[in-house]
This record gives sequence, C-alpha cells and structure tokens, in this order.
Amino acid sequence: MEVMIKGNLVHEPKSKSTQTGMDVCEIRVAENYTDKGEQKTQYMDCVGYGDKAVQLNKLVKGQFVQIYGDLRDASYTGRDGTLD
Repeated sequence: MEVMIKGNLVHEPKSKSTQTGMDVCEIRVAENYTDKGEQKTQYMDCVGYGDKAVQLNKLVKGQFVQIYGDLRDASYTGRDGTLD
C-alpha cells in the first residue's frame, strides 16, 4: 500500500550499514492532527535503503518532511519474549 507521510523530524537521522555495505537510515516523523476538536500527535518510523538512505541522512531534527513510500508493518519477538 502506497502512503504519504507529512510531518516534522523528531530526532536526527540514524544511519548505519548492513553487513553487505548497503546504507540504511532510520527516521521518526511526528504528524499533528485534530480529532474531534482535540489536538493529537502521531509518530511514524521510516526506513530508507541505498540512495534513499543517503538522502534521508541529509535531514535535520525539526525539519518538515513529506515522504512517499510503501506501508509495511513489521514486528518481532525479542529473546526476552517481548513483542516489538
């Protein structure tokens, strides 16, 4: 499913590389919205790979971003049994 996320960067981008050398960049975006007259904030984690990771790494905390991409829900169970 393709989505558009608009909001402000919550923290500086977190960059790393895979074991094969591919660039990976993680960001968190805060989107403010109004629900039944109440101001709310929704946080979304985004990950870019390769050239997209390089572009994401140029962003700065607080910067407004508009991201287009595919929505994927991912979770895993840690060794301690917690779901993340």
